Amino acid sequence: MDYSEGEKLVYQDKLQAALEFYEALLIKDENDPIALREKTFCLVQLDRTSEAKQLIEKLKTILQNDYKVKYLEIKLIIQQGDSIGSQRNMKELQEFSNGLEQDNQINDCWSLLVRGILSHILKNNFKESLEFFEKSYNIIQQSEKYLIAQEIGTLYHDIYQIEEEEEIQKQLGIPKKDCITHAINWFKRVGEDNPNQGKGYLIISQIYLNQDNYEESEKYCKLAFELETTKPVAQVQLATIILKRDNNLEKSLELLKDAHTILKQSQQGTQEPSAISPEAELIIYQAKTLADKGYIKEALQILEESLKTHPKNPYIYLELGHTLFSSSDEDIPKSVQYYQKCYEIDPEFKDPAPAIAIGSYYLTQIQQLQELEEENERFDSEAELEELVAENEENKKKTQKDSQNSQKTNKKDDGEEEEIVENKKEQNEDAEEEEKEQKDSDDQDSKNKDYEQEIKQYSKKALEQFMKALKIDESRCQKVHKSIASCYRLLNKPTLACQSYEKELEQDPEDVETMTELVTVYRELNNKKKAVSLLEKIFLIDQTNDDMFLLLCELLDNNTDKIVNVLKKVYDRNPHHLDNIAQLIARAYIQFDQRQLFKQPEKWLKTAYDLNPKNPETLYTYGLLYIGKDQYEQALDWLTKCIQIDPDHIDCHETVFELMENYFDQIPLEKIIDVTKILIKNNEEWLSEKIIVCKNNDLLNAIKDQINHLITLRDNEEEDDEEEDEDDDDNSNGEEGDDNENDHDQEKASNEED
Repeated sequence: MDYSEGEKLVYQDKLQAALEFYEALLIKDENDPIALREKTFCLVQLDRTSEAKQLIEKLKTILQNDYKVKYLEIKLIIQQGDSIGSQRNMKELQEFSNGLEQDNQINDCWSLLVRGILSHILKNNFKESLEFFEKSYNIIQQSEKYLIAQEIGTLYHDIYQIEEEEEIQKQLGIPKKDCITHAINWFKRVGEDNPNQGKGYLIISQIYLNQDNYEESEKYCKLAFELETTKPVAQVQLATIILKRDNNLEKSLELLKDAHTILKQSQQGTQEPSAISPEAELIIYQAKTLADKGYIKEALQILEESLKTHPKNPYIYLELGHTLFSSSDEDIPKSVQYYQKCYEIDPEFKDPAPAIAIGSYYLTQIQQLQELEEENERFDSEAELEELVAENEENKKKTQKDSQNSQKTNKKDDGEEEEIVENKKEQNEDAEEEEKEQKDSDDQDSKNKDYEQEIKQYSKKALEQFMKALKIDESRCQKVHKSIASCYRLLNKPTLACQSYEKELEQDPEDVETMTELVTVYRELNNKKKAVSLLEKIFLIDQTNDDMFLLLCELLDNNTDKIVNVLKKVYDRNPHHLDNIAQLIARAYIQFDQRQLFKQPEKWLKTAYDLNPKNPETLYTYGLLYIGKDQYEQALDWLTKCIQIDPDHIDCHETVFELMENYFDQIPLEKIIDVTKILIKNNEEWLSEKIIVCKNNDLLNAIKDQINHLITLRDNEEEDDEEEDEDDDDNSNGEEGDDNENDHDQEKASNEED
């Protein structure tokens, strides 16, 4: 079978034509492995992921050891993930990686490329990743070198955008700014290796545009424009350059109009006919393009102007809603009005997006009400505390006064009368206070009823919109079942909430957030069996969820054996992150085993530590173990290691402070001072709050000494900076004086010459 024509079309970046060529071959032989693989390649490049995924499953059985197939599989996993680093994405990639371990000696170009991608994503080892990519680039056939060059350029660009300067220096030994230079050079090589490829030029143009280097940006944009496949995108980029550089909206819109025309011509016959009129489609295309580039104001201007000529077009209102909804929180209420207008204009409007957005808005309103209520409760608690303190002071004064009165042996009649009057006055004040308290209580009850009523109304409105969205087109309703479940919970209908959560998990069985919420509802319904079963699934995906661990302990009545049995099941079934599960098993023994037998937790902690000595949770659990064994100095050592690795581990911070407060005399002072320095560095504000409630004066003094020492050092540094500034000013003034003197001498010499 001759595949050269298809390869030629791919090289020319004519992916649609190449796709049609391979489909024609598959009509003759539907199991042709090369035609299937190259068709899948075209689908992946065209972002037609669902079709590509179906073919990948078939290819994995036909071409089991073909690394180009594995490359396409990994690209699909990345495309389908919510984002690089998402739990689902990372789990799939990890499983994919585990399946390749036995093939690590295979060094063909596609194998090296796959291992390079995995090194970057799973291990964040971009040095190793670049080494794999460059090896692959050196051995791959010439017609496919551009693919590797694009991967390397993209990796350098990602490193520049995401990584810290220190990490780049550590791995690559170059400054961060050099990464963007390397990225540009590799994207240039994409065009050199394949003159039909304009994607590299477009990325270079965008890099220069981000740097406000309009000349270079336009230069590379024009190179991309010369190529047929990147012409429409290059036209959009040129419109953006003109808008940003010249602030010329009119010219920019003309270019976008041309880009839209080119795009429609290139897509002719490959897409279903649009329900939008051609003119409205152009307006929306222009506005959407500008909004995607960050020009929200200009996008809104185009859309609002278009309503004068298209007042009954729901798609324009839809785009107005989208643009405002994503621009700022202040614009969301106005966006909701535009969304509502879509259905007012066309009650049969076949897009669920407006209904989903309106429902989400109502849920946001509920969230704001809840936050406000929490804030009010906090203020009320503080006010009650102040009142209690004032009342205590008043009672003290009253007791003191009664004591003084009781010591008086001789009282005059008029004195007795005064006391009667005083008592009556106090009784009246008490009655008034009781009346005021009753009124405040009634007011609070009324407020609570109003609050509950508002929550209920918003929940019903949100539920109505989400149900409407499902009715319009359920296939386009992502996460809507979960939102419906939230509404049912707010309306105190947990059984219906469970049903909606379960529907959501049918669509995404590994959504940990949905599973976590469902566990909470199962607990409310007292269905411990289902809750524990679901917790097992959660721990198979996410072993770091401390809240779920505590919930598991609660559901199993803090019974050590039951908790450990569940965690051991997870340990046996999950080959990844065993260190997290092992330390949780150890923690269960430490916290809930009343027998105080430390052999079991020590065994599990050693397993966890051997697997990953830098896991902060393992170090924290070691600290808890030694507290249980009354070995406080060793406990502090382990806890200190934990907060050095994870400065945001608040539970560890709290445990450290409590340990130092309770066992100050049993820990060497120098260790307490060292830990105090770390606590000040990590979270000085938190430490200041702990000082207020600290009951150990020795610890209090030690902390205050360190804080005062730190303040002194800061003051000295500020004084040194001020002195340096003064010296610079003096030097500057001296130089000015010298300049003036030189000017005077030159003027004098000139006069003498005259």
